[in-house]
Amino acid sequence: MKKILYVIGSLVVIVGVLSLLAPNDFKVERTVSINAPAILVYSNISFFEKHQNWSPWNEKDPDLKYWIDGEDGKVGAIYNWEGDENVGVGEQELTALKENESVEMKIRFMTPYEVENDAWFNIVKGEETSLNVSWGIAGSMGFPMDIMMMVGIMDMDAQVGPDFEKGLNNLKSICESEADQSATSNFPIELVKWEPHYMIAVRDTVNIAENGAFMMENFPKLYENLGKAGINPTGPSCGL
Repeated sequence: MKKILYVIGSLVVIVGVLSLLAPNDFKVERTVSINAPAILVYSNISFFEKHQNWSPWNEKDPDLKYWIDGEDGKVGAIYNWEGDENVGVGEQELTALKENESVEMKIRFMTPYEVENDAWFNIVKGEETSLNVSWGIAGSMGFPMDIMMMVGIMDMDAQVGPDFEKGLNNLKSICESEADQSATSNFPIELVKWEPHYMIAVRDTVNIAENGAFMMENFPKLYENLGKAGINPTGPSCGL
């Protein structure tokens, strides 16, 4: 019995020492060169909804469920996800935005461990018309993950790095494709500030085939009601 207690005590001491010596902090970052305007890149990384077009984890779990709390693309917006064992459960929160330059987030994993990390995207001017876009994550690991990192069982760079590379390459393809489409059209892409406007509308749900007839029927009604109220439209008609 004494020998068993001695062994157990020794193991506890060893684990404690390893935990003290083990590195707690980690950082993983990857960068890709993208030949597209900064506004296109920024739009695709600052809106969680657009992440769905290039996220590497959607491919790992096609049945992943997600929802967004708050106003997407604004500080405070939270992207929640629930997936299988490959992607787990967690949330991302937009914490800071610098237009066309950077996006900062908090990532909170609920499974398999509860942990909060910092994540970011940076957009930096590269050679000629290209941009260097970085995606990174950093944080601290507590027991027992710190020991797992120390002995090589858990390698954050090896685990997360390839996913970041895949995601950035997906992002590159999307942004450069959008840039090509913009270059071949007569409609330049630019960021403008649109002040709040009041709108009067007829609201309904119709399929695409009925869209034209719906507008033809209701636009005259809207203008008639505006005329009766003595209101002059300040902009063109539109459909949403």
